[in-house]
Amino acid sequence: MRLVCAVAALLAVSIAGAAEQWPQLRHTCYAVLLAPEGGEIAFKLQSIPKGTYPDWLQYALIDRTGEEVLWDQIRPGAQRSVSAPVRTPGLHVIEMSTGWNLATLAFGTQPWAMVVSDRLPLQTVGEVERLYFYVPAGVSEFSAFVSASVTGETVRLEIADPNSQVIAVIDGDVDKPEKLTVTVPEGQAGTVWSFSIMKAQTADGYVDDVMLHFSDNIPPYAAETQEAAVAFGTRGEQQ
Repeated sequence: MRLVCAVAALLAVSIAGAAEQWPQLRHTCYAVLLAPEGGEIAFKLQSIPKGTYPDWLQYALIDRTGEEVLWDQIRPGAQRSVSAPVRTPGLHVIEMSTGWNLATLAFGTQPWAMVVSDRLPLQTVGEVERLYFYVPAGVSEFSAFVSASVTGETVRLEIADPNSQVIAVIDGDVDKPEKLTVTVPEGQAGTVWSFSIMKAQTADGYVDDVMLHFSDNIPPYAAETQEAAVAFGTRGEQQ
């Protein structure tokens, strides 16, 4: 329950198939969604074996009051459609713990995003297609922190501006967290940016486990769509 409360306090904040563009998640990751009054929360989880690890995917749904609405687990190689009625409209959290196996998460039409913060970093395996995040008005500079902690594993992190132009890159065998500082040009704050994760071009190896988070002046959400990035990134501005 302490973990549930900590997550809720920190964030205070028809089903689609497993979306191919979404990252394969590892270890403990968090997603958020906006649940409408009188509606239903619905999503699909898939547990993906990695090697011979026996770890089951454990997941919990936490409502905006910090209450654990449901908890369950999924054996490796299985998938499940999950649904629950909305009792407290607003921000909900999905906590996923994969152990050493992997997981994917997919929703229907409800706005949702992955959490990408210092305390709750995004932990992925393999390449990640473009995900969107919001840079608030007034931000002139921000940072991304990335690592691929196992020797021989490489990563290329590309940060793209609102025009989809890549303006900052980390590329190589990043065994320890490295900081990528990005200058925000005039007129490009208060907009949606994006990032991608892929195999490094300057080092031999492959892309596998990657950990990523943003500096504190960036809302800690990475979304599949620009609209969702705005919905979560501007929550503080709207309150």
